[in-house]
Amino acid sequence: MPQRYKTGNPRPSNSMKDLNDNALAYDDFINSDADHALDRFDRVRRTWVGMERHFDRLMNGFNSVFDALIIYFKGKAYDAISAIGWQELGNWVVNITLINRQQVVWHDNAWYKFIGALPHTITGGSPGEDGGIWSKDNPSGLWVNIGDASVRCDLAKGDGLKYIGRCPDIATLRTIVPEFTSQKIDVISYYEGWAATQNGAVGGGFFTSVNDATTSDDGGIFIRVNSSTGWRRVVENSVLVTHFGGRGNDSDETAIIQRAINSVALNKIKLVIDSGFSFSAHGIVIDSRHNGIRIDGDGWIKFYGNGGTQQNKPSNIVTGADYCIYVNGVSNAELSLQVDGNSASKLDNEQIHSIGMFGGKNISMSKLRFKNTRGDGLYITQSNGNVESAIPENVNIDFIESINETFDGRNAISVISVNGLNITTMVSLRHGGIVGGVYQPGGLDIEPNYYFQKCYNITVKSYRALCAGSQGLTIAGKQATGDFGEFCVKNVHFDNVDVEMTDIGRNRADVVLINGVNDVFVRGFAKTTALYTGDYVGLHVVGATGVDANITTRRCKHAAWLGYTPVLGLRNTYSSRFIINADRYHDGVSIGWADGFTVDFIGINPTQMGTGDMGHLQYIANPGESTPIRRTKVSVRTSGYEGFLERLDYGIRVNPSQTPAIYKGTNYIIDSDLTNVLHNPASGKNRMQGTKDIVKTNIDGVTPYPGTPISGTDIWGDGDIVFDTNASTSKVVGRVYTSTGFQVFSQLP
Repeated sequence: MPQRYKTGNPRPSNSMKDLNDNALAYDDFINSDADHALDRFDRVRRTWVGMERHFDRLMNGFNSVFDALIIYFKGKAYDAISAIGWQELGNWVVNITLINRQQVVWHDNAWYKFIGALPHTITGGSPGEDGGIWSKDNPSGLWVNIGDASVRCDLAKGDGLKYIGRCPDIATLRTIVPEFTSQKIDVISYYEGWAATQNGAVGGGFFTSVNDATTSDDGGIFIRVNSSTGWRRVVENSVLVTHFGGRGNDSDETAIIQRAINSVALNKIKLVIDSGFSFSAHGIVIDSRHNGIRIDGDGWIKFYGNGGTQQNKPSNIVTGADYCIYVNGVSNAELSLQVDGNSASKLDNEQIHSIGMFGGKNISMSKLRFKNTRGDGLYITQSNGNVESAIPENVNIDFIESINETFDGRNAISVISVNGLNITTMVSLRHGGIVGGVYQPGGLDIEPNYYFQKCYNITVKSYRALCAGSQGLTIAGKQATGDFGEFCVKNVHFDNVDVEMTDIGRNRADVVLINGVNDVFVRGFAKTTALYTGDYVGLHVVGATGVDANITTRRCKHAAWLGYTPVLGLRNTYSSRFIINADRYHDGVSIGWADGFTVDFIGINPTQMGTGDMGHLQYIANPGESTPIRRTKVSVRTSGYEGFLERLDYGIRVNPSQTPAIYKGTNYIIDSDLTNVLHNPASGKNRMQGTKDIVKTNIDGVTPYPGTPISGTDIWGDGDIVFDTNASTSKVVGRVYTSTGFQVFSQLP
């Protein structure tokens, strides 16, 4: 082996030993097959062949970049030339000379242009023999097929995507076998020609091929081609009903919507009901298979059919009613739905409902809209319907609106059983018409059918209703036999109520009914549309414990019935507090079966509405039964036009014909003002009447009183004291009532 001396002498050096080492290093650099060699100083250097190999590797790495740049810049050039126009020189012939880039020559059914140096004279028998044809694989070719160039130019345009081949519809997609995994394809619309009929492509989109032998064809997200391959829709967070073939053409599309619901639940994405569409369906089921589902109803579901035959009813539900949508035992769902009840096509039957909720937990409804409902918009009950079973829990509704074109149908919401219902805003318009010959309740009805159906912990922030029929707001529970005072409706809270009722011929209705409940809080307005002569009651409370109601009534003939006129056998009313502000009323408050509550009544403008005595507040027995009244405290204040007040028959009275059992010494009338109520018993005008067993304190116009107290039928009882407001003149401090009448109990000197 040739010897290297490796002197380490610095360069330049004329040492023969260094000359020897330089010659050997140069020989290695030029002639070695290795990639590297050592110089005189033992430093590693690339050999000539090493540099060649390194260059080849770099070029191979940048090939794709070079190809893209060549295509881009040539495309730009072709685009410019195309704009100028081609100069056709005819068929390929040797010796044709080309002098500019616009000139093209015809060969083998195609036009070719020369991209080499100009001028150029053809010498070969074809483009391939005259410099070669340019392509990605032959970038040195000098001839370009201008058909290919035109396509490239078109594709480079801003709207070049339109030149890409597209699949016309889903049916065709099922016939296309992918050539490789992750192949992309663009589908124009769901049905052939549908893009034109729907004013735009609907139901199409991008798909990618997958090797999948197990997933079922759902008609929307996964389209199967054969036993091992299919196309999967490219989606981000949501799909549309039209992606599954929904048309919104009034045909029954239940199966399509059900496939969409099943698919989005499986794929953990949201289903959007297309805006501007109305899809007809009957018997859609959302159940535990769909836990965690999200549905956003921008468009409408239209109740298909006449409601006479149930469709797809889950086997666990015991009910004879028909439903458009069953929300059956689902949990952690987020639902926003709009349902057209299509009442014009329905039978005259109150048991045809838009949505039924049967059991389930943690259900959030950001938006519910109903229109033209024959039965209820939303019906909430136990998982098995009218059989004791799991109760829906933690149901939250941000906004619900139900609007009928005419007074028709039953309720916007019927609550049969729930534990934890929160409604932020509710609007109900024109519910409570006549269905099946029966006046229906309208608006919101919290009313279990049986004691085992519990309604606990219900909160409504805002409720507005315009309705007709029997009630506008109903909170009515049941009491088990032997379970006295314990009801199946508990802890109900209404912050802002505004209920208006219109008379459609019934002549008897409760605008707000509270019956068979424990612990109810309600604030708001109860009114009628006009001054009706029928028995319209603003607030009716019977069979209840722990009611706290502050209600302003308007145009209601009877402002409030408290413990008066039993409902479903319930009458006993305990431990409650009422503030009643009545504007235009025939009679104000009627107190029946009562134990332990207070009433603060403020009356404005009493107005005659039909027949019957007019007055502010009365204690009255329920028809045909003994009615005890004990531990009550009332306050009455009134104002209004003198002409209205002069019509009053009484201020405060114990009803002389329906006389209740007043427990002496336990009932109080306090802090009242009856000065503007006429008192002329001979003509039937009584400021007070029959109140002998009720303690009376600080009642302007009664006690204290200037001079001799007013007299009438059973106003005073033993021990009643009336202070004389004219004591400085009469020298009488006050009088006490005894069995022989009033006696002066103190005089000034």
